[in-house]
Amino acid sequence: MNQTFAERVKELGLPLDQIIIIGSGILDQLGIRQSADIDVATGRAVLEKLAGDSDWVRKLDKNQRQLKKLLAYH
Repeated sequence: MNQTFAERVKELGLPLDQIIIIGSGILDQLGIRQSADIDVATGRAVLEKLAGDSDWVRKLDKNQRQLKKLLAYH
């Protein structure tokens, strides 16, 4: 069974009142086209909390600080 985009976002466990979905995720939620990833903008406090969480991996790419959650999809 495929997850909806909203379910994928909720699975990340981020504080929904402190994030903004950007990029192709908006198109996915509107049913225009499917998104392969979830692009999120958030404030420094959330980013620093995620940096200390072992479920997230820090990755530097094109001078942007990025964190990726380790998720197991079956």
